[in-house]
Amino acid sequence: MILSSLSPFQRSLRIYAPLLAVTAGFVVFVVVTALSLGASAGDFILLLSYSKSFNRFLPLIPLVFFLFWFVRVLYERRQDGFAAGIQHFEDFISSYVRSERFWNIVWGISIVFFLSLFFSLGKSLIPHLTTYSWDPLFAQWDRAVHFGHYPHEFIAPLVNATGVPEVTGYVYFSFYIYLFLMSVYAVFFEKDPRRVHQFLWGYVLSWIVYGMGAATLLASVGPVFYGRFFEGVDPYAGYVQELMAVAKAHDIGMVAAYDVIYEWAVDESVIDLNGISAMPSMHVALVALGVFYFWDEGWCARAGMIIYLALTILCTVYLALHYAIDAYASIALVAVLWWGIGCALEKMHVETS
Repeated sequence: MILSSLSPFQRSLRIYAPLLAVTAGFVVFVVVTALSLGASAGDFILLLSYSKSFNRFLPLIPLVFFLFWFVRVLYERRQDGFAAGIQHFEDFISSYVRSERFWNIVWGISIVFFLSLFFSLGKSLIPHLTTYSWDPLFAQWDRAVHFGHYPHEFIAPLVNATGVPEVTGYVYFSFYIYLFLMSVYAVFFEKDPRRVHQFLWGYVLSWIVYGMGAATLLASVGPVFYGRFFEGVDPYAGYVQELMAVAKAHDIGMVAAYDVIYEWAVDESVIDLNGISAMPSMHVALVALGVFYFWDEGWCARAGMIIYLALTILCTVYLALHYAIDAYASIALVAVLWWGIGCALEKMHVETS
């Protein structure tokens, strides 16, 4: 069937059907797996309570978009007067809602929202699907890669010397703002349909293949939880104690949440709001995805994303949430994924506009 003969809704749905199917399949997998492990309907209330806070930000996506266009239209029509600008904006909204791009945005938002929501639920299933066993090996590799030293031995003195180590917590939490803004830009403002699909496929497969699949196969807890899950010598015990002292003195909020995250991993609940998973680092993976996505947007965007990626790696290591090799592996995996998706879209000659 020729896409041009279809309605805007039908064309958009046909193009986005594979992405929607993969996302829906992941949601079904998480729900079925949770139920098979003993989760009840009551357990899913946790997910619903989490979605309430997440839903507060969902209306901001179209609001940010329309506010941007409203200001832009008024600026471009400033010589015609305010009334003419308002009329032009109304005409734009009317034609936009009837166009295919409107439905593209609906599907894009749905994919990002449901995947982000159910990934947290799926991640909490990891302790019930496997056992954490890779940390001793990862700790050895981390030390070997850095010439016989643990990365925090270099990073911690530098961060503490700034006098504001609490910034690491802000950088870590800024990931969620970054993820929101990147998704808004790709779904609403990206003019190249193929780049939109490359981003969305990268986003979806990063969460599912790496964040769930690889994280389950390579289940690890990270330096901060090493001593709580493994007997014997804890190579990170001294640093974790030092980090806790610094966090208390400088009010690093992320560190204060470690006990809660640990309880989620060891309590009897099948599903929780989140779970422990160090390899690969999804913070680094999704920021790396942004680097590849914005690479062709000019040197300023490229440099900004590279700096943010470096800061993200530094902060995840300083906060003892990840081994440095988690970050290196994440970047390599996303690079392969981005290249593969680009080749697939080109080879398949997918009509995306």
